[in-house]
Amino acid sequence: MIDTFRFLLGEMSGVFARLRRLNPHIQGEDAGLVLFEFASGAAGVFDGNRLVDFVADDPRLTMGEMLLEGADGTLRLDGFGRLWLKRHKGPEREHAYEWQNRGYGGDSVRALQRHVVAHLQGGAPLENTGKAYLRNLEIEEAIYRSAASGQWQAL
Repeated sequence: MIDTFRFLLGEMSGVFARLRRLNPHIQGEDAGLVLFEFASGAAGVFDGNRLVDFVADDPRLTMGEMLLEGADGTLRLDGFGRLWLKRHKGPEREHAYEWQNRGYGGDSVRALQRHVVAHLQGGAPLENTGKAYLRNLEIEEAIYRSAASGQWQAL
């Protein structure tokens, strides 16, 4: 989800994390709370727990719910892949967009593979390069450092 946060809100400048393992039969964490600070001044919160249920026919479609709060209103993603827009002091309404409910996560893996193949075969520009993705790994390492130390990690 780090790359999703960066895509939506820009470059991160710091993180703070609390990670937990609730299922004793796995290695690693399955729940966590991560606070993100962005260079733009925006803030983000990731509250993830693989054991929490949410309303969805297929929980693998969205992997949870998301709420984006802005100066003019909120945008909410529900477990069915629908987007809802609520302007301040206005009613919430569905924001229609085109997508197909097929494959894993709305066929996101297939779409990524087609995108990369188009680049390799015809030179189409990549939306995300391996080099750019390395920043996500740096942020992930900072999240683990924060969880281990209990301290804010500047990026």
